[in-house]
Amino acid sequence: IGMQGFTLIEIVLYIALFSLAIGGMLFGAYQVFESSSASQRQVIVAEEANFALRKINWVLDGIPPGTITTPPEGFAGAALDVQKSGTAYALSESGGTLEISVNAGSPLALTSRRVAVSSESFYHAASSGARPASLTASFHIGGQTFQTVKSVRQ
Repeated sequence: IGMQGFTLIEIVLYIALFSLAIGGMLFGAYQVFESSSASQRQVIVAEEANFALRKINWVLDGIPPGTITTPPEGFAGAALDVQKSGTAYALSESGGTLEISVNAGSPLALTSRRVAVSSESFYHAASSGARPASLTASFHIGGQTFQTVKSVRQ
């Protein structure tokens, strides 16, 4: 008598192999999604930081000596106040967001809530000999430090 079909051992073995194959595919797909998410996060951090740096550079572009009121020369601070062409600009951090206000108006966010800004610092270096005064702005987003330096020239 010829018996057709599978034995119980064969069925268990096929189910185990099928489970291993599906598990491997799920693990691989999870790794792809995780790396994509990490890459997207890095892009968001870079975009937010570059936008903030461009705005800081715009505020500091072409300012003459004596227009930076906070921090004073030789000091660092968590806020920056600049008088430029009759307009007052104030940069500071509030609740993890870098903000700018113009002429003491309501602050506008330079970074979104998708990232948290921390450790922002503005250092106003005094002029020394032939070296002009400068301002260094730095902050952290996503564990990375971003910085820009602008000279204040006559």
